[in-house]
Amino acid sequence: MRIGIFGGSFDPIHHGHLIAAASLGEALKLDEVRLVVAGRQPLKNTGHGAAAEYRAAMVELAVRGSTRLTASRVEVTRAGPSYTVDTLRGFRAERKDAELVLLLGADAAKELPRWHQADAIRDLAQIEVFERCFQDLAQLQHLLVNYIFFLIFFAVESDVLISDDHQMLDQYS
Repeated sequence: MRIGIFGGSFDPIHHGHLIAAASLGEALKLDEVRLVVAGRQPLKNTGHGAAAEYRAAMVELAVRGSTRLTASRVEVTRAGPSYTVDTLRGFRAERKDAELVLLLGADAAKELPRWHQADAIRDLAQIEVFERCFQDLAQLQHLLVNYIFFLIFFAVESDVLISDDHQMLDQYS
């Protein structure tokens, strides 16, 4: 089983998050994509607009009915800072046979060397980086050598982001 781990504040969750998670799940042939709601992010200087419990509830509602996307409160319920390495270790203990795939936006991937136990993250999960739009990749070059196995680009039509039409989402779930 291949499980994608797609973490974030989700403050609030929106179609862009869902389309990215579903598209990556399909492109990478993931059996499940867990949207992990961040609790207390140690590298985030600003607070969240909504409390973690409310953000988790929004994600649960957003993925309800999906066959591939699931919500995870593991970082919301765990005391202390939300370290990705701890989350991955927990998922590894839960499913020893699963292949974990950490899904990172390019903006988050640029910060990966600053993350708590970044080298351990690389050992626990395959790291896949995606970018929502095309930009200069020179900033990501050092990451490609040290952490990332694959880089995915995709474009999302802007009208999808503001649409309430769930048919677009349904084709990916």
